[in-house]
Amino acid sequence: MKKFHLRYAALLLAALMLLTAAFTACKKPDAPDGGTSSGTDTEPAPAELVLIGGGETYNIIRGSYANEAVLDAVKGLRKTLTTQFGDVWQGIITEDWEQGVGKDDIVDNDNAEILIGLTNRRESHTVYDTLGENEYTVRTVGKKLVIIGSDDYATVQAVAAFTSDYIVKSDGKTLSVSGSLNVSGTASLRKIPINGEAKYRLMSWNLGGGIGNADDVLDIMLRYLPDILSLQECNKKIHTDIIAKLPEYFATAVKLHSDGSTYVYTPIVYNTKVLTLKDAGVEWLRDRYTQTNTKSIEWAVFEDKNGETFALINFHGAVCFNTYKGFENYTKAQLSAQVNEWRKGNARQLLEVRDRLIGKYGAIPVMINGDCNFNSSSEAYKILTAGGMQDAEFTARISKVTGYKTYFPFGSTSVESGGSIDHIFGYNSVDFVVHNIVRESQVFTATDHCPVYVDFNPKKN
Repeated sequence: MKKFHLRYAALLLAALMLLTAAFTACKKPDAPDGGTSSGTDTEPAPAELVLIGGGETYNIIRGSYANEAVLDAVKGLRKTLTTQFGDVWQGIITEDWEQGVGKDDIVDNDNAEILIGLTNRRESHTVYDTLGENEYTVRTVGKKLVIIGSDDYATVQAVAAFTSDYIVKSDGKTLSVSGSLNVSGTASLRKIPINGEAKYRLMSWNLGGGIGNADDVLDIMLRYLPDILSLQECNKKIHTDIIAKLPEYFATAVKLHSDGSTYVYTPIVYNTKVLTLKDAGVEWLRDRYTQTNTKSIEWAVFEDKNGETFALINFHGAVCFNTYKGFENYTKAQLSAQVNEWRKGNARQLLEVRDRLIGKYGAIPVMINGDCNFNSSSEAYKILTAGGMQDAEFTARISKVTGYKTYFPFGSTSVESGGSIDHIFGYNSVDFVVHNIVRESQVFTATDHCPVYVDFNPKKN
């Protein structure tokens, strides 16, 4: 037994000697003059980062898993850089993926980079860990400029801040920032910013009588946060469970019909911080199936902080089905003929309301929107355009989305191509800057229509 212990002790001693030798071999040599070794050196932060027009070419790096909002912001950044600097900037915009790097790996390098959002670079993570909820920052870390928010939508605002405060204000030859730059901000409730050339956002959306998930509806509303929500198929439950949960500074122009108890299914909801309601009203569509409460017109006249006055008319166009009393035996052709006449009557009534408001308030800009239940090839649509109404889907001057059917059977996971039936029209020089048909996945659990929105100015400058 004694021999066994001695032999075990000798083996253990030998192993310890080998480990000591291995650690000694791996230890980096001391740097001369008492400094640290080059392998662990922390380079002093440069006094200035010359992002464009300097000795190094800065590339823009985004995360491989960035969402659509960040991707759009990066595209906008590229466009602004091209406009401002032309060929002066020789960098590229690329994702953070590198050969041999895993999804959760952290990358250390000394490249000259502008990092957008939560990339796999260590600097992105270091800065991200300092952010609170709804915060964003533009910060230099060594040779890198980190542009990041607490979430993807806050990152979008960080990109917007950097673009407006640095790129747009540059001389078009060089772009530099302080080596100690640390600019922070709080992201607004609106996660999708309004285009910089527009004052307001208007969203038209049919909520399907509450067919979908109310939380998803509210989440989309808050993410885009229009200054005006122009809604259709809003029963009492939607008024109390969704509209009432919007921020306290939102108000409904007209909530009830003249009987004081019937909820308006086509309400206009607006931001009282930026708009003052001057006048509002509601009326039934004359040409419709009269045994439901869904087909009405609500209108509102607003004044903004600059004293500009404009009007909005919201409606839900007529439909006709065999399930309606008195129409049970109609053929498909007869139903189509009937609803076509009703919709033409809807279009004429809308123009009457528009002209009535102009007669009272002068040549103010007027918008008409809603679930029209007709596309651009219909007679009703042509009555509106012949009356001077211009569809934002085809006239928005910076960007527009077209070619999608805005209605889909509830439970769908995508939108079919085709003509939209949800429109936003303008009259008397309304400036439509951006038009969009929202098609993100959450829409399909919220209702059976895509939200359609415009970023606009009441009048062209």
